[in-house]
Amino acid sequence: MDDLLKKKVSHLTEDKKLLDQSSVTIYLQSLAGWSIQKIDEEQALYKSFKLKDFSSSVEFAQKICDIANSNDHHPRLIVNWGKLEIYWWSHDMGGINTNDVIMAAQTENIYNKT
Repeated sequence: MDDLLKKKVSHLTEDKKLLDQSSVTIYLQSLAGWSIQKIDEEQALYKSFKLKDFSSSVEFAQKICDIANSNDHHPRLIVNWGKLEIYWWSHDMGGINTNDVIMAAQTENIYNKT
């Protein structure tokens, strides 16, 4: 995961391509607990994070909002009492791109510091 944390989200045209299934599988090996889920018929990276209570879930969601806005790459967040569900995928490409993997790693890093 450390290698992913060193990477930056890219919005360059040449970087706008979906990852193939084998690449996603390799990345998932370094992202504990993340899986591939379908959302709106597109593949997305998904993880459900356990938190202490509703306020903790909202605070964690706000931290994800902050990195999403600073990277101009936004997930689907579902806030529940003691749980935050996160889906990262590239809406404009219809699946998983390197940016999604980078953002999942950043999400994991923030959670581990919480």
